Order: sequence, then C-alpha cells, then structure tokens
Amino acid sequence: MGNSKTDNKSGSIYNPSNLWKKLGNDLFDDVQSIDIDNFRSPRALNNRLASWDPYDQNSYRYYKNILFNLVNSMDDRFFEYYKKIGTTDLGNPIEVIVKGQSFNLDYVFSVQEMIFCEEILNNIHSVVEIGAGFGRTCHAILSNYANVSTYTIIDISEVLELSKRYLQQILNKNVYQKINFLENWNADKAEEGGLYINIDSMQEMEQEVAINYLSLIDRKGSYFYSRNAVCKYAPSVIGMMDFDKAEFNNAISVGLCHDVVNIFNMDDLIKARNKYMRKYNPSNSWELIKEDVSFPWQYYHHVLYAK
Repeated sequence: MGNSKTDNKSGSIYNPSNLWKKLGNDLFDDVQSIDIDNFRSPRALNNRLASWDPYDQNSYRYYKNILFNLVNSMDDRFFEYYKKIGTTDLGNPIEVIVKGQSFNLDYVFSVQEMIFCEEILNNIHSVVEIGAGFGRTCHAILSNYANVSTYTIIDISEVLELSKRYLQQILNKNVYQKINFLENWNADKAEEGGLYINIDSMQEMEQEVAINYLSLIDRKGSYFYSRNAVCKYAPSVIGMMDFDKAEFNNAISVGLCHDVVNIFNMDDLIKARNKYMRKYNPSNSWELIKEDVSFPWQYYHHVLYAK
C-alpha cells in the first residue's frame, strides 16, 4: 500500500475512497515505522489488509459465519430431518437462512446427532438422555422417530424445570406424554435397553460421577452415544489472556479426559480422540461401532458403542 499522500492526485480517475484516504493517513503515513516482522499478527494493522482481527470485540459475525457455512455444507437428508422438527426458534436463538428455511446451531447439532445414530434410532423404542439441557435432542428425535415410544431425561432439578417448560410448549400433548423426567439422584430408575445418550455434559461432571453414569449405562443400556470434548485446552489457544485461574483449574479437573491439548494441532487431536474413545467405553462388554469428528468443533467427537 503506497503512502496516502501520493495516492490523492487531483483529478485522478483512480483516487482512493474516503474510507481509504483516512486509513492511509492514520495507518500508513509512515510505512517505514511499521514492524514488518509482526504486522500480520492479531491486533496489528493487517486486519485492514486481509483478515478480520480475531480479537474483534464483535464475535457475532464469526458465529453466524460458522453457522452459515456449516448449514450450507449439509446434504439433502439433513434438511429433511430439520424440517420435520418443526418450530426451532422458541427462545430467540441466532439464526441463518438457507433454502428459505431458518437454522440455529442447537438444532443443527441435534440433526447431526440423529444422522449419526439413525441406524440405531430406526430400530429402538426407548431413549435415555443424561443431561438434556433445554431438551433440543429430545424434541428432534421425537419429531422424527415415531417408533420411539419413551424418552427419559435425567438431569439436575433446576435444568429439568426448564426442559419441562420448553418441551411442554413446543410438543403436542401426545408426544410430550412419551417423556419421563428423572432427577439425577433417581437415575437408577431409568429403564433398561434402548439407546443411552450423553451430549456435552460428562466432560463437566466430577470424574467419579461420570464413571457412575457409565456404570449405569453398562448395566441398563444396549447402545451408548456420546458427543463430548476429547480434551481440555489452555485459554491462550483461543486468545484468552485474562482468565480466572481457579476456574480454569476447576474446568480441567472435571470429566474423563483431562489432557490439556492444542485443539488446533491435528496430531494432538488424533491422540486425544483415541484416548477419549477408550475412556467413554462403558466396560469391556461394549464395542465401538462408529465414530466421527463433530463439526464444526473438531475437539468434539461422535462415538457410538453397542453392548
């Protein structure tokens, strides 16, 4: 980029815009003073030449861009599943529009999970989900699989109240009646057989509690599906320089996978995935029958076990 003072020739048909006249004066008036070894690093001036600044305070556009690209990468089967769910915007989530339909990340994940498990879901009658959040996976499965006659949600009481409210409002009465809600201390009352599910929550449990749930699955389940993080990561890897060290230590101590890994190093991720698949196997009575990377966050992984 030339010095802005020499770019503003009076009467030139190639004059810079007013935007670049100002940027030229503000940022490039003394090019020799620019640190050529670091000008492309975050928080430097390269965000005006090539890339958005990753430290941009407005992460909204990055989030929507990830969501938009993810939906556009999906095949026809994904869109068919999503459409069958019906209303997915209760709660006012961030959405993008593709093929005339609105999509939010929560339910994009739900459809990914169904597609991964569809062979099992087509042939079972019961599902037990440990830690269901507001109930997105329950909603998606019951809207797509009429053969599933019972869906049990195990969760802490506070979150159960939310999932009850949400699912009661979004499902019709006949479908809502298929759901059983169990508080976590009553988990042993979950029914036997069928598919057990855990999504993004065993990684946040105390290790002993997560092992207890695996023991429950071992005793009662026929299939187990997990979508959890395969590792922990240092805040600096995602650009967090100021963080609560006590909170970080708490975060890396919970769950079953404690290794702190560079989640943007594929060799490290592959090793972490292999450990994760061993850790989440309920017992020697189970075998891993399917696994895949969970996009867009590649430090998450889909795994399916059968007894």
